[in-house]
Amino acid sequence: MRLTGGRSYSEPDPSLLYAHPSFNTTATNINPICGAGPVNPVGSVSNPSLQPETATDLEFAVGHRFSPGVTVQADVYDANERNALFGGNLPLSALGQTQIPANYIAQYLSIIDSRCPGETATTGNLSVSTTFNAASARYRGVELTTTVALMRGLTFTGDYDVMSSSYLGLSDALLQNNVQLINGSQIPGVPLHKANVGITYRSRGGFSTSLLGHYLGNGNNLNRPAFWWADFNIAQTVGNRTVNFGVNNLFNSAAQNYGYIGLGTFYPENQFGSDINSFQQGREEFGLPFRQVWMTVTYKL
Repeated sequence: MRLTGGRSYSEPDPSLLYAHPSFNTTATNINPICGAGPVNPVGSVSNPSLQPETATDLEFAVGHRFSPGVTVQADVYDANERNALFGGNLPLSALGQTQIPANYIAQYLSIIDSRCPGETATTGNLSVSTTFNAASARYRGVELTTTVALMRGLTFTGDYDVMSSSYLGLSDALLQNNVQLINGSQIPGVPLHKANVGITYRSRGGFSTSLLGHYLGNGNNLNRPAFWWADFNIAQTVGNRTVNFGVNNLFNSAAQNYGYIGLGTFYPENQFGSDINSFQQGREEFGLPFRQVWMTVTYKL
């Protein structure tokens, strides 16, 4: 058994504080989202007013070895941050138009007008991404891991993670411009459930092979429903040389070449949001690369 507690203090990365603004210089790349509010991102800016994060963490772990080849462990943790850093949107009008050339702004608005019939776009429909301090953030969860020796050289491993993550104390000013953030609710892009399982075989003759499966639950950063994928590897070592052959995404799970705009999973909105489906939110569903085969040769000096 292990009980651990800690406290940390972290200065924001200098790039978040002082980086030069970056804007889309090709207006035709914009895929307009029609509707009110700063819903069309056109670039990113730094935030020189960011404050350092502080955090406290408490963890309890317990493990048991049932036999030389069978172990089980559970970790329970509670982490709380103050001034937690998170990425969000800021209306372009809040920056002042001196930070972006007027001709680019005119092109952005023209593209939106041409693709959103009946609307007259203003700078209030444009936004830039930046980093903010939240009042606080809380992460709580349980991690379960196990290792089972099925027979000589053959091992099963598995882990399962449930993590609740939420922001607390976000101001109305931030919520108005980031309607997918809700105080006390799961943070978008952070899945509640994750899991991995694997079977590995190793022989005394330098041969090894493994099949690993992975699972990500709803709310993942690919904006798609819960999905899984598998990786395969086989290797042989002879003397100082090791040859590895592997396949990533063995079964082409959740594979796609492009992002599908409007088909991503719907994120609930706070009291300032009015979208009722993914299309209105402009949620873009992403996927994994298609099956990839690779081989390496390693020579140990």
